[in-house]
Amino acid sequence: MCATDLSYEIRVSEPEILKSKLSARRPKPQYAVAGPSPSTPTKKSSKARITDHTPTSRAIFHKANTIFRVDLATREAFPDDALTHAQTLASWRQACEEMGDAFEPWKERDGSVIKSIVGQRTSQLRGELVGRARAQVANIYELKPDVNLPEKVKELVEMLTKDGKAFTYGDPIRSTGLFANSIIPRLIADQWLSGAASKAEGLIYHEAFNPVPAPLIALVASAVFCALKDFDTGSRCDADKNPFAGGSVYEDNYRIQLTRLEKWRAESPAFFEFFRKQLYEKALKISGKKKEAEVVIEETPIDYAAEAALAGFALPEA
Repeated sequence: MCATDLSYEIRVSEPEILKSKLSARRPKPQYAVAGPSPSTPTKKSSKARITDHTPTSRAIFHKANTIFRVDLATREAFPDDALTHAQTLASWRQACEEMGDAFEPWKERDGSVIKSIVGQRTSQLRGELVGRARAQVANIYELKPDVNLPEKVKELVEMLTKDGKAFTYGDPIRSTGLFANSIIPRLIADQWLSGAASKAEGLIYHEAFNPVPAPLIALVASAVFCALKDFDTGSRCDADKNPFAGGSVYEDNYRIQLTRLEKWRAESPAFFEFFRKQLYEKALKISGKKKEAEVVIEETPIDYAAEAALAGFALPEA
């Protein structure tokens, strides 16, 4: 797979439809594929599921899901319907390319099926990140509702969130330290760099994360904003009762952060690039991973008997 320029423009509205071309950390493997036809019958179901598909299709879907999640994090976390359709299809095609020449016939497939399965990752990724932020905001911002009076907690949360940005500063009270709050690299490390190297999206597609792209910084910040709103009344509410956890409020704050980052890059580009590189180094250090660590991807085994049967071919007995 050829190397690709991962630069982009921050687009606050109507983002350009970009085909994902994220460089993997290793040469693409060559898989053996059974069956002459790229057409893979699926079971009928009220909801599209990966488990309803053949082993070959499932292997492609799993890789396409990862590629699409990386694209969401690093380019546009709140895609509209048209962009979702375009990006899920691009992710599927890239997955086929990365899995080897034998998967070339699988590249052309019903886009609605791909979108219905891969497109589910939009809300999944955003929800995961808010969940991780919820686990950290109380300690990072010293809310401690079990110690402080509800009025004090409410006052602190209001100060942190009223302008949609104070919580992102290293010093929220003085509004100094642009996007330097320690929760930002911590969440990047937890979400994209931690766990097994073969599954950490930020290591598999490291070129998309280093330096940290502005849309990813904005996504992390907006997830923190939603998590802080759990304490809006002075005591922590259940996640499912937080009206800020999804919908337009989450996206609105994401756009606010993108606008701030765009302004920073336009007015001080050298400092902005330094910050993005430094942020990646901080997150990597927190994760305990090494920058040049070799990432070994486990290949998904192919059920050749199932594939052959679906293609109408009877395998000879061993």
